[in-house]
Amino acid sequence: MKYLLLAIIFSLQVLSVSAQPLSKELIEAVFLASEKLDSLEGKYPEVFSKMDEFSSSEQDKSMKYLESSPAYPEIKAILKSGNISSLKEMEAIFKRIMGGLSSAQEGQVSAEQGLSQMVLLLEESIENMKRQGVSADVIKSMEVNLEESKAQRAEILGAIKAASEEDKKFVRDNLDWVMSKMPDSEEDFDNDNGNQEYFEEGNEY
Repeated sequence: MKYLLLAIIFSLQVLSVSAQPLSKELIEAVFLASEKLDSLEGKYPEVFSKMDEFSSSEQDKSMKYLESSPAYPEIKAILKSGNISSLKEMEAIFKRIMGGLSSAQEGQVSAEQGLSQMVLLLEESIENMKRQGVSADVIKSMEVNLEESKAQRAEILGAIKAASEEDKKFVRDNLDWVMSKMPDSEEDFDNDNGNQEYFEEGNEY
């Protein structure tokens, strides 16, 4: 979903509301605000389309673009209505939720473990393609995917560290409820597994 992208592209900054322990009320508030942000895409398609072009390493650039966009006054109003001071604050809460979910997946194949395996598979695939003389453009594209996977893995590890023990306990105790609030979580997980299975079957570009 677009609004999750808007939230995760900003660097972590723990502020007043995000310092509160996770609760149903807090999680409901940030997801409601996120849904309202998502609804702005139809009104400002150019803004949201442009935001998709920024990589995770271009956080400052994307923030400046968003602040100067025609959508920003409405974004600020939505955040204010949810008692959220900034997108950075929303990101901090999302990060703690994701950290709690990753922690709750102990004994299962966590998102971090899946990405770690993906990184290894991509590295092996790139080396094989280099030995086989695959075109430089294809290899470059794969290397971009590799760096993105590494960045995602680092974000998940950072999320686990950002979540307090109280946050992690809340998520464990309310795991089904928290998962029910996550948009497209099952679809995204299936897509990730599909990519992983592609490499495991020995396919090559």
